[in-house]
Amino acid sequence: MRGPFSLLLPLALSLLASAPLDRPASASDVPSTAALGGETSRATRGLAALSLPAANLSFEEIERFFRGFLLFHGPWGQAPAEDQAGIGLGPLYNATSCGACHENDGRGPAPQAGLAITRSTLQIARKGADGWGPHPGLGHQLQPLSTEGAGEGRVMVTWEEIPGHYGDGRLFRLRRPLLQVQGADLDPSDSLSLRLAPALTGLGLLEAVPEEEILAASGQPRRLESGALGRFGWKAERARLADQVALAAHEDIGLSSARHPDGTAVPELSEQALGDLTFYSQVLAVPLAETLAQQQRGSALFAELGCKACHRPTLTTGDHALSALSNQEIHPFSDLALHDMGPGLADRRVDGRLSDHPDARRWRTPPLWGLGKAEQVAGELALLHDGRARSLAEAILWHGGEAEASKRAFSRLELADRQALLAFLGAL
Repeated sequence: MRGPFSLLLPLALSLLASAPLDRPASASDVPSTAALGGETSRATRGLAALSLPAANLSFEEIERFFRGFLLFHGPWGQAPAEDQAGIGLGPLYNATSCGACHENDGRGPAPQAGLAITRSTLQIARKGADGWGPHPGLGHQLQPLSTEGAGEGRVMVTWEEIPGHYGDGRLFRLRRPLLQVQGADLDPSDSLSLRLAPALTGLGLLEAVPEEEILAASGQPRRLESGALGRFGWKAERARLADQVALAAHEDIGLSSARHPDGTAVPELSEQALGDLTFYSQVLAVPLAETLAQQQRGSALFAELGCKACHRPTLTTGDHALSALSNQEIHPFSDLALHDMGPGLADRRVDGRLSDHPDARRWRTPPLWGLGKAEQVAGELALLHDGRARSLAEAILWHGGEAEASKRAFSRLELADRQALLAFLGAL
């Protein structure tokens, strides 16, 4: 293969060689719940901990996995070029590749104070006569970069520190982002939401969960206009992974496709390329959990505090076009439903006040599998939708709304019990 993607082929091959394609360890080696992704699970560590193919793929599927790898991590450029592989960037965009924001297939990094955001996005909504919708000029997302000069604006972040203390008197500090948007025509009442790229762990398995399992959740499943249930995106805006991939390619990189045409005769992202990108996102291995046998107290506290009501430990996949994802018992620790998380995590308006968007306080329960690898692959912890939480404890302490009682119970735990719960989460 020619073009910019060929530079990544040695890296792709080294990832495959670094971990044999055997099945996960047997039940005699680890607790059965260590295989959080069922037969897709794989023992992983280090920078590539979230980047390896599922353990139960065929040889032909592994070949397709690496075609998707090159598309996902290779930089997209603009014409002219020797060939059209990897061409189509912009004119407006947020990044030159999918992997630029999904750090080693994990979460994106938190924005740095005082610098314009480049690896996260700003979602915008405006209230009109017919309710909330996209900004009339900027659409759903501000795109700060352009191949033709200036982009649509710049987003600057500063972090406000918020002190607090546990029930035993020990102090903690939380932080939340304060946004300043420069160069964009915004109304003070427009709703803004800073978003980090989520980890890609187990997305195909989540797609294979039958709707009836999501409907049994304690939260409110999101029914889309198509009639399908939303399950992807921070607010469960998309039902199918291909739709999520096509939208991200269009909004973040500026790539047209059959789902998002731009008037050109030939889409910049072909159906085959979109299929390979989607396949890559579907079949990344779920890491085996570590040391769960030693986390019995933390696991019990997770249940006692009510965490499992939303972070459902076990789901079962149904039939899927990919047999590797079908009929698996999985442990994502999510119900894929929306929950009111209170005013602390709610989206805000341009003027800093709480947004009155109906979804402002509602977030889809994020899966917890792979959480113990997040810092390994990104070099830092940047949890929640905007990266404000620098630790597992901070993420819990930001819970409110439906999770307020669980958060308060966590804050009143003795130090040893808090550490046990955090150790359990860190082993996932």
